[in-house]
Parts: sequence; C-alpha cells; structure tokens
Amino acid sequence: MLQINRASMLYPDGEVTKMMKNITFSAQYDEFNDRVLRIPGDCHLKGIRILSARRLRAIRVSGINSALEVLEVDKSAIRRLPSSLQYLQALQKLEITKSILDSFNLEPLNGIPNLISIYLTQNKLHRLEVSKDPMMVLSISRLTLSSNRLEFINMEFFTPLKQLSILDLSGNRLKQIVANIPVIFPSLSIINLAFNNPLPAAGGQQWAVAVGQAVPVTEAVRKRSARTSGDVQLILSIPLTAFSLGTPYPLKMPEVHRALD
Repeated sequence: MLQINRASMLYPDGEVTKMMKNITFSAQYDEFNDRVLRIPGDCHLKGIRILSARRLRAIRVSGINSALEVLEVDKSAIRRLPSSLQYLQALQKLEITKSILDSFNLEPLNGIPNLISIYLTQNKLHRLEVSKDPMMVLSISRLTLSSNRLEFINMEFFTPLKQLSILDLSGNRLKQIVANIPVIFPSLSIINLAFNNPLPAAGGQQWAVAVGQAVPVTEAVRKRSARTSGDVQLILSIPLTAFSLGTPYPLKMPEVHRALD
C-alpha cells in the first residue's frame, strides 16, 4: 500500500495511474486537501483510503471502473452520495464516516453487483429517502448507520435490501419506526437499536412499530437485549432469523420487552 502524507489533489489516471499500477494496489492519504475526489474509469487501484479531507465536497467517477473494491473517506464535507458511484462496478465496501452526510438514498448504489458493506457512521444523517424505483435490488448485507441524527424511519427504505443481514441503527435519536407496506428481510440476523436517545417516556409516549411474526431470541441474547431506563425497557440488539413488517400499529416499549419473556 502506498501511503501519502498530504495531497492537494488525486488524479489516479494517466502517468500517475501507470506509476501506481507498478508499485501498489491501494493508496492511503493521511490528509487530502482538494474539494473533489476524481476517480477515472482506468484507475487501477483496488483500494483508496482517505483519513482526513476537511475540504472534500464531492466524489466524481468518470467512466466505468472495474478495479476499485474499497473506498473509505473520513472527516470530509460530503453531504450526499454522488450518482456517479454507480460506475464503480467492482466496489465491495463503501465507508464515509465522521463527515456531514445529512441524507441517504440507495439509488446512487444501484447496479453495483458486489457491494456488500456500507458504513456511514458519525455523520449528520437525519433523513433516509425511500427509493422511487420499485424494481431496485441491492446486494448489501451489512448497513451501518450508527451515531447519526435519525428520529424517524420508514422501513420501506430497506425494501431493495433483500440480502441484508446486519442493520446497525444504534446511537441515533429514534422516536418512530413505521412501515406502510409489508417489508420482509429474509436474511436479517441482527438489528441494533442501542443507545437511541431521547428514550420514549413510559407514560403514554409510544414508538410506532409493526411486527409481522414472532421473533426468535436465544437465552444468551435475551439477557443482554434490554436495558432499563425508568419504567422503559429498551431493546438494544435483536437477533432475528426473519423479520416481517406489516401494517404499523403503536406498541409501548414495555410490551416490546415482554415479547422477549
């Protein structure tokens, strides 16, 4: 791996690409100072990692790229995922953390066949935008949206994620989870709702959730799955073999806990 302490711009094409191809398959930038990260189609790098990019506002992929498998960007000024990410046909892992993403739409990721993991931890996400494409299906198995600002979630957002196995929503501000149509997760094994504050009050305030079938919980997990805050029992992590959401109805938090008894 080639490690670069500072870079004013990244153009992994032309002569630079040829040079990198001969000495490394991946590049790590400790500090990236340009406003745009440009990734051309003929870039031969398999991995790009940027540890700090305070000025970075956009990622532009110019042409189909069949080499890059891992893209990690920390501490950037990126607000939304660009549609040109679709050109990264070999991408398996996308990580944008400690940045200022404020909304998330799955459509820029449509058509990436082997994308498995997405980490959008420690951003400013407050909105998950439901896709307008009813035919879209993504291969993502792990989605981490922890430590953001989400208060409301429409479970229809997750409809394209038929292979989703792990969903991490911990460390947000969740007050309501709803589904207006059935949403089925045939592969889901863990959904993590840990450390969502403020917690709903026990005296009347409710979370809107929808449960379509019983949730199998092992004894070992049951002991660590709920935390008490006053009279409120909050599920922290729910292991599932399948989780189906139907028509939403209000359910008090203590009732959620009793489902584990």
